[in-house]
Amino acid sequence: MVLYVVSGAQEGALVGLPQDNFNGITVAASDRFQGAGETWRQEASFNVGFLFDAVGDRTSTDLLAPGVSNFLTSPGDLEEFSLGTSFAAPHVTGAAALLHQYANTKIAASLPRWGNEAHFHEVTKAILLNSADKLNGVHGSERDVVNELGHTWLATLAYSDDETSLDQRLGAGHLNVESAIANFESGEYDPGLVPPIGWDFGGIGAFGDVDYTFNQSVSGYVAITLAWDRRVELTDPDNSYSSGDLFFDYVELDEVLNDLNVYLLPANTADLGMALTSSRTVDDNLEHIFYEVPAGNYKIKVLHSGGLNDAQDYALAWWAGELSPPVTPGDFDEDGDVDGADFLLWQRNTSVGSLTDWQANYGTGVGPLTAATAVPEPCAAILGSRLAWLCAAS
Repeated sequence: MVLYVVSGAQEGALVGLPQDNFNGITVAASDRFQGAGETWRQEASFNVGFLFDAVGDRTSTDLLAPGVSNFLTSPGDLEEFSLGTSFAAPHVTGAAALLHQYANTKIAASLPRWGNEAHFHEVTKAILLNSADKLNGVHGSERDVVNELGHTWLATLAYSDDETSLDQRLGAGHLNVESAIANFESGEYDPGLVPPIGWDFGGIGAFGDVDYTFNQSVSGYVAITLAWDRRVELTDPDNSYSSGDLFFDYVELDEVLNDLNVYLLPANTADLGMALTSSRTVDDNLEHIFYEVPAGNYKIKVLHSGGLNDAQDYALAWWAGELSPPVTPGDFDEDGDVDGADFLLWQRNTSVGSLTDWQANYGTGVGPLTAATAVPEPCAAILGSRLAWLCAAS
């Protein structure tokens, strides 16, 4: 279930990536600068609207990650700053590794809603894109993400056009590992009643549909990401790879992709005409919604609209509204950590809580979004890897 995509930058070579990278994640480099707040923008080539896609005019960027002014250790035990998508992609590789590590802890504990599906690459892709930063204060983001013109994702065609899932410059937004864990930690939910934040690995038959109905009223921004694999087949008739075998795909659109679409609907209707918004691309194997809704009851509908006209596995990730910050016992001022300020508060008013709780959790920093296990910096896991399961946009 691991897909390795490695793209070199050999001069004069005709490299099919990233425009032909369907099942992986294409990562563009971002640069940090100070505007109204801490913001990020893409620093990849302006020529990201590739004209040689196998099946139409696809979006060539999936995700942004830090690619400018990265502090690195270089040969000779030297330190330097460097830039490029070669440094952006490993951030996402490390984030994927952390999701797998997190899943291992849940599966080993035999917790409900955790199985091998948590390791499937479609799930990893859906989670990472769905939890990406777009707007400050939304889904764990502490920054606005803007393009070279200073425009946020709300000014992109992807936001306003149901047939465009991602933005050419910003993709789904900027990598946020903490938010990815928050989107992942609830475990897998089957169609039916689901919490406001979750994911599923499922399957759908040709022209079928399934619903995921939020089990409570939600408001604010809703992010939904649907990912499935483009079919690539082996030329060897016994379907067993050996050195020299070739892979191929098809030429015609309806022979390459099953066409899945996703809709956000009021919970009490099946009428697609009542959808608040949808994502209905026809030349990609990814759908993405980011849309603000008033308080109400809603559901997600996944619809198989044809293409190969056979059953299709998919991963779906969603995030509706905002998480309430979890409060650690002993965090009397509810600022996300247990420190001396909490002790002073307890001294002034012992009724705020138990001193034993404060002693047990002193030094704990929870933050606005918490995973049950520690999450190290993504670079630590991937300094030895240039590209894995990813390709860099340059």
